[in-house]
Amino acid sequence: MDTVKITVKSSEKASRWELLVRIIWSTLCGIVLIVIGIFAAIAEIIQWLYVLIMGKRHMKLNKFVTNWLIAFAALGFYKNLCTDERPPLMPEL
Repeated sequence: MDTVKITVKSSEKASRWELLVRIIWSTLCGIVLIVIGIFAAIAEIIQWLYVLIMGKRHMKLNKFVTNWLIAFAALGFYKNLCTDERPPLMPEL
């Protein structure tokens, strides 16, 4: 079984301009993730039904929901000033 690994890199130096960019970027990424999150919720419900009926996971649905959760967590780390690594506007799904 694979485990979840999270690596967060940040430095003590911070910029005021970067904070303003961070607020705007987080808002834009958040809107995109909300829209994709609706589809991820639908995919999760379909996944539950698929597991209930077939007894196994549909790997494409599993990968889609997992990648959305990773993108959501990355945005949270960036938004909450835990890392300086800016997440992409469109997550890799």
